[in-house]
Amino acid sequence: MTRFFCVTLENILLFLTAEQTVRGLIDRLTVRYRRRADYAEIARVKQKEEEPFEEYRIRLTKVFKIHSGLQEDENEQGAYRQQLKNALHAGSRDAINTWVRRHFIGFPTANLEDYVNHALHAEKVMKDKKKNKKTEKDS
Repeated sequence: MTRFFCVTLENILLFLTAEQTVRGLIDRLTVRYRRRADYAEIARVKQKEEEPFEEYRIRLTKVFKIHSGLQEDENEQGAYRQQLKNALHAGSRDAINTWVRRHFIGFPTANLEDYVNHALHAEKVMKDKKKNKKTEKDS
């Protein structure tokens, strides 16, 4: 036995099944409470001066999941991973940001994993330069 619910919508009387009523409610709630992006919160996360890139990546990823308004997926060229890559790049230390921009030609279309590998390499290069300068200074 199918039950019908009476709904009035702008003086129009509709008879809907329970399934139609619930589906309509879910659709309205989904639209009303959909995830919204808060890029100001994401932009506040910056890599600290002595913070390793990997720790910064983990910290930013947590904030990004909450505030991006995007659904996390595995698509390397999808919006979620590309926006995360751009946020990581924007908030990284100036030395890493500059090195990646200068040496990673494929950055605009690269996937997240390739970007992280280049940023980690840039961090290593910066540490080596700092160590060499210190060694020269001590000599």
